[in-house]
Amino acid sequence: QGGAGQGAALDAALQVAQAPLIAHMEADDRCGSLRLQLLMSALQSNPDWAGVLSTVELFGWQRPGMERYIQWQNSLLTPEEHERSRFVELPGLHQTGLYRGSALKDIGGYRDLPDWPVDMDFWGRFFEEGLKVAKISDARAAYRWRQHPSQSTRTHGRCSLENLRMCKAHFLAGRECGPVRNRDVQVWSVGSTLTAWVEEMRKHCKSVKAVEYKPG
Repeated sequence: QGGAGQGAALDAALQVAQAPLIAHMEADDRCGSLRLQLLMSALQSNPDWAGVLSTVELFGWQRPGMERYIQWQNSLLTPEEHERSRFVELPGLHQTGLYRGSALKDIGGYRDLPDWPVDMDFWGRFFEEGLKVAKISDARAAYRWRQHPSQSTRTHGRCSLENLRMCKAHFLAGRECGPVRNRDVQVWSVGSTLTAWVEEMRKHCKSVKAVEYKPG
């Protein structure tokens, strides 16, 4: 794709793909030989699912924060758990999945935007369409995600807190089908986090109330 970006490369591949099921894998990651077979079996057994994900195992430059994040992701298994968690963080790594090609094309494929990550944009549009995804916990299907200090998850500007907040606010309220669009909104937090979220949500909502709240 001549430097057009990850999303553009993924979408170019999607547009020429002819198989009914679509998967992709990052070049430096690893998985077992049965992963796609197990994912395909799960999709065939659940015709209402648009996709199915693997759990994740980390290897390489591991850090406690990322380990906690992956433990949380791996605990989400049902379609309902994935949908409920989509505004907390990414409920799954999109590269761990096997998807129905028709569903990916229905949401407009992949996009490469300057403002936020490809994967967060992907999941925002996926759930916006009411599509279902689940995760299987079979260790034989695990996706091994390589960690290193310079990976884009840690270093790319689109993955900054400001950009992630912008993306979440966009899918919460910035689009016609956002779940809080045209509703009164309360933001519960403290300090700079509260201020930043209120400012972002006020770009999309008529009434946003700041509530200072510290658990415990």
